[in-house]
Order: sequence, then structure tokens, then C-alpha cells
Amino acid sequence: TFGPGCFVKGVVSVGGYDITTRQLWESKFKTDYPSALYFLKIAMYQYGPDLKVSEFFNRINLDQFVLWSAYRLLSGKFEVVPNKEEKGKLSRIVSNTLKTRNFKNSVQDTLTGPSVKVQTVNLMFMIQYLDYPLDEETLLDLTELPHFAFDNNNEQTKYLYLERKLPLDKLKRRLVQNVEMETTMWYFRGMSKPTV
Repeated sequence: TFGPGCFVKGVVSVGGYDITTRQLWESKFKTDYPSALYFLKIAMYQYGPDLKVSEFFNRINLDQFVLWSAYRLLSGKFEVVPNKEEKGKLSRIVSNTLKTRNFKNSVQDTLTGPSVKVQTVNLMFMIQYLDYPLDEETLLDLTELPHFAFDNNNEQTKYLYLERKLPLDKLKRRLVQNVEMETTMWYFRGMSKPTV
């Protein structure tokens, strides 16, 4: 069978044990375009540009790498459609990730506004793409994420998604709680809440 391990052995045999993902990307190591190997080579470089290829899969979180790669392929210009088996694998990765993920810690305040961790954006994309079922409490926690965690190009995606998944009265109640909490936080920081 062919897989990432076989790819790594092939690269190491051609480029040497110390070849990095950057060197792999810049090298003449031939991969057909478009092909799984071509996309793997790009993804390895973009995910960890200076890791040794021979150590890459031992040094990364493979589930996070798969979600990151799937997000890039499925949300981009490439016409990639996962089959039933691949969707099943992606669903298992989403399930495993949700066991350790806390959406409440996914947003960071910066000088230019809220910022969302890349892993959260990847996970939210996959949850929506797979129509992955979430429990009500998790769905309510998602109300605290900025709209761009759901879709960077469309503010309405967040609310359309949540309206489909939650009873409207619970959604409205939680959104009001979020606004009240945010206003209180601004007050205690000694700042006035910015007007929109």
C-alpha cells in the first residue's frame, strides 16, 4: 500500500535523511500536478516549513494536519469530493478533536479585533461540510465565535447554521446573554463599548 510513510521513505532515499519540508518543496522531487503527492508536498511545507521530512509525521498532530489539509482542499478551487469512506474518517477525526476542544478558548482579543485559532476555523468548516451533529450545549457555545469562524466571506452563515440547529428561543436567549456579558467585560475594563 502507498501512504505518507512510503512517501517519506521515497523522499529520504532521493534527498537524504536531513531533507526538510522547505527543501522538499523547493527541490526537483517530481510530483505530478494535480496529485495526492503534490498536495501532500505543499501541505507538509505550509504546515511545518522547516521540519525534517523523515520526522514530519512523528512531530505533528496528525488529526490537526488532516483537518488543516482537508479545509484547504475542500474550501479551495480544487474539485475534490471525498467518498463515503473518507467522510467517515473525517467524521472520526472531528469526533476525536471535539473530545479535547473547548470553543470557549478559541477566540483571542487583539488590537485589531477578535482572532480565532486556525484549528477552530478548520474544525468549524469540517463540522459544517459534514453536517456533523453537535449537542445543544456545544451549539450554544458556538454563538460566542465570531462570524468569520464559520465563513470568512459571509456574515450570515453563522446565524443560518445556528438557526437550523437550535430552537430559536434558546438561540436568541444565548445571544442576549453573550451581549450582556461582553458589555459587562467592557465596563470592568474601564472602556466604553465601541459602537457599530
